[in-house]
Amino acid sequence: APTATTVVINGVAETRIADAAAKTLTMGGYPDWLEVGFGSLWVSNPLLNAVQRIDLTSGEIITRVSVQRPCAAMSIGFGSLWVASCEDNEILRIDPQSNRVTARIWSPLATSESSISAGEGGIWLVSAPGGVLTRIDPITNKVVASIKVKDRSSSAMAGFGAIWVTTAAGREQNGTVQRVDPLSNRVVATITVGFGPRFLAAGEGGVWVLNQFDGTVSRIDPKTNK
Repeated sequence: APTATTVVINGVAETRIADAAAKTLTMGGYPDWLEVGFGSLWVSNPLLNAVQRIDLTSGEIITRVSVQRPCAAMSIGFGSLWVASCEDNEILRIDPQSNRVTARIWSPLATSESSISAGEGGIWLVSAPGGVLTRIDPITNKVVASIKVKDRSSSAMAGFGAIWVTTAAGREQNGTVQRVDPLSNRVVATITVGFGPRFLAAGEGGVWVLNQFDGTVSRIDPKTNK
């Protein structure tokens, strides 16, 4: 249950509310990436070669889906959980009703520290060696487009009618985010951000980019591409 604590800052008392841990689970292995959907928390665990599913109501581990060395950020969309296997160089589609893998699509990621994004009509990921944005059709479970993006690109995110792709430069050079139109499968804008952009999120009126080399977050306005 939440707990209230009173602190005094510069002579002014403030009440702060903090959530206490309701439950601690022993996952085993090496829990890595998280995704929430279908009433569950999904945890990739590469040491166990599995994705573990936790019931959000009971907080119990309810099943384990076999995935060889799951890596990168997972994504939920089109009625499924999508996860990458760095061992098999595949994108796996997991059905939340049966907890089974229903499709395997060969597509090696640019890096294990990357992401899959489901939305805007497809499943999107940056493929090895980092200069191609791959599009998977969720109806056919096949690769339907390979879009040229900058070298050293890593992560993709769908949102605001576009796909956003991060590309890092040097430690003291600005990176970029490329905007891809899912209707034409073409890069339509390139936006300069901070040093070492990697992961990103789309929501709350903007595209938010984590710049790993300079410790900043860049906010992109999807209306102006600035």
